[in-house]
Amino acid sequence: MMWLDPEHCSFEISDILRFTRKRYQRELGQNDLRDFAVIGCRLKGKSRFFDGEKEVIADPHHYILIPPHMDYQQSGSQEEIICIHLSIHALKTKGIMEFYSPSPDLREKFIVLHRCWETKEKGYRLKCDSLIYDILFELFGTTGSGANKKAQKLLSPALELIYGKFADPYFSASQAVAASHISPAYFRRLFKAQYGVAPQLFLNRLKIERAKVLLVGGSHPIKEIAALCGFTNEKYFFAVFKKITGSTPSEWSRLHG
Repeated sequence: MMWLDPEHCSFEISDILRFTRKRYQRELGQNDLRDFAVIGCRLKGKSRFFDGEKEVIADPHHYILIPPHMDYQQSGSQEEIICIHLSIHALKTKGIMEFYSPSPDLREKFIVLHRCWETKEKGYRLKCDSLIYDILFELFGTTGSGANKKAQKLLSPALELIYGKFADPYFSASQAVAASHISPAYFRRLFKAQYGVAPQLFLNRLKIERAKVLLVGGSHPIKEIAALCGFTNEKYFFAVFKKITGSTPSEWSRLHG
């Protein structure tokens, strides 16, 4: 489903919130007529949403997007949540969207985004915009034209292994293929249809996304970041980073740090 036009996407942030709640209940018919969209990330806990047609789940692996003027039913408990309130131009959906990603780095981007919004250091708006574009890009990638439930089910064990072990220097894409219990050729065909790239490039992109988060944090030297992202060779880290981002780690840090 094409829920966003990526070629014409722009947005305006109204707020970024982080809060906890023990229990929450909302019924259909309580529409507050908010004129902005909400992107929600659960750090803990779980909610169920029903928009009158379908039910979706929000938990630490499932993110949600609620469009403006949306009436819905919700129940949740023991939640810690980060919510982005924004007007998204080129948003096409009229129903609640659910996105599955076991990536810890996607959750980390929400945490860094909220911290950046709260501290409001010089240039914080640019940094927040950059992080939101990254978040939208990752969410969009989970709903491409090749996405389907059967492929997600077959690839899920391998995907969770990739997200869990991508920073391990001894982990390889072939280990993820083996975890799927389907033939390597079929796995690679499904994976490419679902995510648009080969498993090894997907793995390298995760490493580089993690490196970008650490570079924004500014608390680790580049050599240490390379090791934390699963690179035993700093020169290879530089080569992969440059190929994927178009800049060196130092250049990227100066632009976004």
